Amino acid sequence: MPGVPCGASYQALPLAYALVLSWLLLLVHAEFSQKPAKLPLVGRKPFLAAWNAPLDLCTVKYNMNISLDLFHISGSPRAVHTGQDVTIFYPNRLGYYPFYTEQGEAVNGGLPQNCSLEAHLSKASKDIAHFIPSEDFQGLAVIDWEYWRPQWNRNWQKKDIYRQRSRELVSRAYINVTEDQIEELARLRFEKSAMAFMQGTLELGTRARPKGLWGFYLYPDCHNYNVHMHNYSGYCPMQESVRNDELLWLWNSSTALFPAMAIRKCHMDSIRNLHFCQNRVLESLRLASMTSMPYELPTFVYTRLGYRDEAMAFLTQKDLIHTIGESAALGAAGFVIWGDLNLTSSRQNCSRVRTFLNYRLGQYITNVTRAAEVCSEYLCQSNGRCVRKDPRASHFLHLSRTSYRIHSNRNGTFTITGWHSQHELQQLSERFHCHCYEGYEGERCESVEPTHTADDEDRGPQSSAESVGSALVLVEIASCTSLLIRRHMQHLPSLVLLTLAGLCSSAALPPTAAPLFAKPFVVIWNAPIYRCDELRVRLDMDVFQAITTPAKVPNQTLTLFYKNRIGRFPYTDPKTLTQYNGGIPQKGDLNASLQKATKEFNQYIPSSASCGALATYMTSTLNKYVVNVTTATELCSDLLCRGNGRCVRKSYDSDDYLHLNINSFNIQKIDGLYKVFGKPSKTDLTAWADKFTCQCYGDKKCVAQIPSGFEYRERSVTGLLTVLLAAYLL
Repeated sequence: MPGVPCGASYQALPLAYALVLSWLLLLVHAEFSQKPAKLPLVGRKPFLAAWNAPLDLCTVKYNMNISLDLFHISGSPRAVHTGQDVTIFYPNRLGYYPFYTEQGEAVNGGLPQNCSLEAHLSKASKDIAHFIPSEDFQGLAVIDWEYWRPQWNRNWQKKDIYRQRSRELVSRAYINVTEDQIEELARLRFEKSAMAFMQGTLELGTRARPKGLWGFYLYPDCHNYNVHMHNYSGYCPMQESVRNDELLWLWNSSTALFPAMAIRKCHMDSIRNLHFCQNRVLESLRLASMTSMPYELPTFVYTRLGYRDEAMAFLTQKDLIHTIGESAALGAAGFVIWGDLNLTSSRQNCSRVRTFLNYRLGQYITNVTRAAEVCSEYLCQSNGRCVRKDPRASHFLHLSRTSYRIHSNRNGTFTITGWHSQHELQQLSERFHCHCYEGYEGERCESVEPTHTADDEDRGPQSSAESVGSALVLVEIASCTSLLIRRHMQHLPSLVLLTLAGLCSSAALPPTAAPLFAKPFVVIWNAPIYRCDELRVRLDMDVFQAITTPAKVPNQTLTLFYKNRIGRFPYTDPKTLTQYNGGIPQKGDLNASLQKATKEFNQYIPSSASCGALATYMTSTLNKYVVNVTTATELCSDLLCRGNGRCVRKSYDSDDYLHLNINSFNIQKIDGLYKVFGKPSKTDLTAWADKFTCQCYGDKKCVAQIPSGFEYRERSVTGLLTVLLAAYLL
């Protein structure tokens, strides 16, 4: 159903309908302003090993003690235990979670819109106090709610009951409504209530136990389960990445992400398992950088001792590398081993688990966690974790077999002997780079930088301004922020970040500033591509009006001023209470800040395979789309608004886009130039007139009107479009 306009007030922004295209090349995964990593839970351990299986039952039932000293933190999922470092909340342990049983019986109302949120949070508060009694809790708090998903379109198959019951609820409440209206109302009410339950529960947890890391098990999910497909690549379907972007409210409420990777025995040792796991971790890392937090959310990957379809068939050495090893190399904060009661259902099973821990699994965990420490100590001064330079490369954080020996003490502990060679350290620096912890920066995390917290950032639009690869906030939008929609698109090893400024409906749109470059819609490239240049892989940049970088390079069309590049920003470090530049604005030296800012204004304004994949994507998909949409905006402006304004949706929340009709136009690249052949039909113009109106430039007059007759010339497109505004979109 049509949304309600946000109100009569409207803030006209000079560049409010531009688009910022910011590429995060996962090849380097360390662009100039990457958010820092959150400090590890345990000391300076860059890759944490956590245990979350009911192994205590082996002691209770068979008097068989199994050591978990191998793990940095641990906890049993059994309800009899409280005060553990790893606490998992199943549906019956946290508030009044609404769901339907397999028999279709409603529990706690069945639907989130049918259950009292207030009553749920009241009970959840008591449950948190029971299972995590210490207010100083500094572990993992994982909520496992899997009966329904908060997005309507993701409740398929068995979860479709939540859509069916939601429709029935609306049908009983209203008369004389169409099926489409029922569908829309049911969707809106379900999603609003689901969001309130999940977001409210996380906020309750983070308030009650603020030092713990809170998140939902299996979130984010890449939905790359089609492992049986021919030529399976493991990439997250683009639609699923877009849906994950729509869950920004969830990532903003979380303090950690807990994706899961359960692999099947039928694909044992297969490259498919690697592709499956790799892309799930990369998707989590992508989303971890999108939030309003000043650091990237830590990713803890849930995995298992055995295969999904055979719990007691334990992972092979190769599949341990595909799961745990891949997670470490990509930059995850750690992993959690989960298991169910099958592990302890018999004395024999307990004995097999102990043997696996004392040998194959224990040796591998010891190997990869120590290797991560060695790399962190050598490359990052123990102030950051090592991350692959090329995320698709086959480089792992493993101790060299020629330099190290790992000895099992047969009691769950291990002894490491040996020392690394200079050649091995050199290989680390060639294959990995540092992702610095909060408070540190530089190629080797050698520089100390006071950290910011969520309190400084207010969890608002400005918080993303310090991150390239999440959102570049150049203009603060004061109105209608609740209507903004965020879209990120992932393809191959590269990440396209598309941030679209929102539009607000009103009876008459106010004028807007004259467009840059005399174009209604322009695109600027703003991301570091030096690595591809070094690898001599040419990227087709012809469709961009300007090519810029967030690096400290002067005389660019687009210049980003980060906190350390403009003036003297006064603030107080909330952790140390150290005051910088006066601590608070009223104590800061404005003249000194402006003098420094003036100098800075004058200064700044006077893997080969991954690059190849990016180049292919640009030439095959991105550039043609850029040409399409920017040509369409020009045509609509010229024909509907007489060139005196830009076309704007009549309904801000519609699914209408300014695209060239493929039946009327053809885009080709000839002699290095993109050319658009064709002209809009009367049907095309009528569709635009029905769905779009005109927003006039400055004092120009324009009325959305279909021209009585027109002839439009063939046009060449070169460096056509520009991007200049990134608004933080909720």
